[in-house]
Amino acid sequence: QQYAKDAAGKAVDPTIATAEATAIFKANPAAAALSGLVPRIIGVGFKRIPKFGILLGLSFFLGEDGNISTTAAFGASVLSAPFINPIRMIEKQQRAFFK
Repeated sequence: QQYAKDAAGKAVDPTIATAEATAIFKANPAAAALSGLVPRIIGVGFKRIPKFGILLGLSFFLGEDGNISTTAAFGASVLSAPFINPIRMIEKQQRAFFK
């Protein structure tokens, strides 16, 4: 079970945390629902753009006509790792910090 924490880092009673979350959603439901969406989209974009860019580049240089081969997919996975792994590490550090 994961408990909510206050600003000091101490566990908060689940009924109090539920009441606070409900009040926030009732005050501004759109902002509460979309909270954190922009950083998530940016992270997904930074991870996907290198992979698909390299995949398209490899399939072009291998002369594939719309059918992506295993070679191109494997090459894109390996060659995009130096771009994707640092972003994954940043996300992991953020999750650990905000836990």
